[in-house]
Amino acid sequence: MKADTEILSGFYHSVNGFQKTDKKILKTVERLKIPVYNGCMEKGVNNMIEAIEGFRLPRYAQIPNVGLYLEQVVRYVNTHLAPLGEPELTSSMVSNYVKQGLISSPIKKSYTAEHLSRLLFIAVPLFSSLR
Repeated sequence: MKADTEILSGFYHSVNGFQKTDKKILKTVERLKIPVYNGCMEKGVNNMIEAIEGFRLPRYAQIPNVGLYLEQVVRYVNTHLAPLGEPELTSSMVSNYVKQGLISSPIKKSYTAEHLSRLLFIAVPLFSSLR
């Protein structure tokens, strides 16, 4: 009988301990549901909004038509897409777009204004969907 009482007592303490733990977990979860913003985050979001609001693609006449090499093309496109955020166009991506037929092959390894405009057109929706 004494052994049964000890088992029940131990069980009661275990259940009571779990209930306390459950209450702690529930309080933590409730605290995590509250959105926490600080001045730094607000400032960052506001800066991002300003950058995106100021985003404009170049006019076709403004795109250089001098025949740029692949690395120059990547740098040009990334410079114009910088306000949209982190993802950047890579030379591998450009090569894959050529292989898939999304843009025509470069002429003697140089890309024209037509290539650049198509890359900008492809990259804007791509990068905005990745965010």
